[in-house]
Amino acid sequence: MKNQTSYIFFICFLLTLFFVTLSEMLVQDFRFMLFIESGEGSISMVPILKPTVSLLSALLACLLIYFAKKSSLERIVKGFFIVQALMMGIFAALFFGAPTLLQSFPFVSAFFVWTGLTKFFAIALTWSYANQTCSFKAAAIFYPIVALVVYFASAVLLKHYREWYMYSNYSLSDPLHINMAAGMSVLAMLGCFAMCATKAREQQIKTPIQWGHAAALAIAICGVMYASDVHQILFKMQLRELFPDLMNYSYFSASIVDHAKAWKVYGGIVAIVLGAFLYYRGQRALPMVLGIVVIGFFIEGGLAYLQKPVDPSVDTSQFEAYASNYGIAVSLVSIFWVLKELAFFGVDLQHRFAAKLAIDLAATAVPGLVQIPIASFIAPTDTGYTAQFMLAIVLALLGLYWMSKNLHSTPTQGSSTDAMS
Repeated sequence: MKNQTSYIFFICFLLTLFFVTLSEMLVQDFRFMLFIESGEGSISMVPILKPTVSLLSALLACLLIYFAKKSSLERIVKGFFIVQALMMGIFAALFFGAPTLLQSFPFVSAFFVWTGLTKFFAIALTWSYANQTCSFKAAAIFYPIVALVVYFASAVLLKHYREWYMYSNYSLSDPLHINMAAGMSVLAMLGCFAMCATKAREQQIKTPIQWGHAAALAIAICGVMYASDVHQILFKMQLRELFPDLMNYSYFSASIVDHAKAWKVYGGIVAIVLGAFLYYRGQRALPMVLGIVVIGFFIEGGLAYLQKPVDPSVDTSQFEAYASNYGIAVSLVSIFWVLKELAFFGVDLQHRFAAKLAIDLAATAVPGLVQIPIASFIAPTDTGYTAQFMLAIVLALLGLYWMSKNLHSTPTQGSSTDAMS
């Protein structure tokens, strides 16, 4: 595709991802307060609803993969965003027109399940379409830029939005928020149509699917996802021990998370530099880059565990050092999560969409599915979680090593031809 078409496509891709992210952030706030205000019965059902979402996600992923063989990915992506915008509009209208539904457990549960489904698929389908459309070199340059702009812009806008509704004495469960989320869904749908209208795709050379590459990628991504989940559990356990009072725990936890947001911006800049490096070195250098990021996450995650938090009233500098270690660890995970999209270019075009959905779905479901049986054998202690963290990192590194062997033993997969190739 031509330069101009390439830039227009990535602008539309950026806007679509931005509106999807903003909508999901608004829904997350609304859903959290909705369950709290619906009573203890609703909160107690969350552990049951989450596996329901995972099961329905797996079924929907199978259906989408099947339909992708019968139809074009463009039609599937457009159809999903139309249904998503329509359903969010229906939920918004019902919540706004009948406020009593905010206290209805069946309706709140239906909303929880639907938004849980769309949270995964809206983002996965947007990235999938981009992966099918552009070349590895174009993605290496633009993906980190898109991710950084989307994260920074959505975080800043949401921060000001939250300050506005707190100043205006709005509740997070006010129907206004779901109406805003529905509006963002409509804009995401329009962005999706604009992205598809660029007609950036060109015929690619079909090559045999490299199952070894797909399996190695799945192991690496699932390993990092599991390690990241365990890292979050350790972080919350340590803070909970330091601040038994819920108010203090919430306040200092939020302050550390806010601190981590700044590190995510720095991580985005690092990802742009690494993307430029991959542009010149090619796809075969990707496992090495991802391996360095994973090792960095292991070091920073380990430091956060060894350097336990201290009450800031006793030692402010040590508490800030702990917050920095946590922030760096989180930013390294975000770097991995952006650059791992480039690894899907190692799968041939015909199977790339299926591999993307299957691997991302597995990475989302694995932490919860694995931790349930592990919890019955290993006590939920710092030592037990640290051992799981280390094993997950080792598994991820083995997956990346396997991926590197596959990329060096097979020709680079064919990719779209464009001006950035």
